[in-house]
Amino acid sequence: MFCRPTPGTPAMYYIRTGSTPRWPPYIDYQEAMCCGLIARYGLANLGGRSDLMKSGRTLQGRSGLLESIQLARHGHYQVLVAETLDRVSLKVNEAQALRDQFGCMGVTILTAEPCIGEGKGEDLTGLDAGEVYAITVAYAAGVTPAQMAQHLNDKALRPPRQ
Repeated sequence: MFCRPTPGTPAMYYIRTGSTPRWPPYIDYQEAMCCGLIARYGLANLGGRSDLMKSGRTLQGRSGLLESIQLARHGHYQVLVAETLDRVSLKVNEAQALRDQFGCMGVTILTAEPCIGEGKGEDLTGLDAGEVYAITVAYAAGVTPAQMAQHLNDKALRPPRQ
């Protein structure tokens, strides 16, 4: 069960990119998603930590995540925000262990899941990466689906799969 964080709760965000980011502004995309979610819940944004060009299959060499753990251990924040849980770890058992470890330190991991069309291998939306980025950031900032649909209709974008 998800417990909504109390507005003003100290929060940090975590960004990780693999060895090959999916498209150039992916770092900015993750940061915008995380900061948008922090703003949406009214949390106190304490900044973030990152591991760029690092595998999510191991903790080795991931100084940003390890620093986040240390800060949590010392009670500096209560919410860790990531784009998706696989940004924290690609291994399911490790992701659960990290979620448990953060939970024992009083930190909730909050993600901006789901990702739009990730890993599907086909274009389901008819949108380019920049438009998907803009929609996702708008959603994280609190724009309603109806407002987004109206905006897309106003731009006369082609419907999916045409």
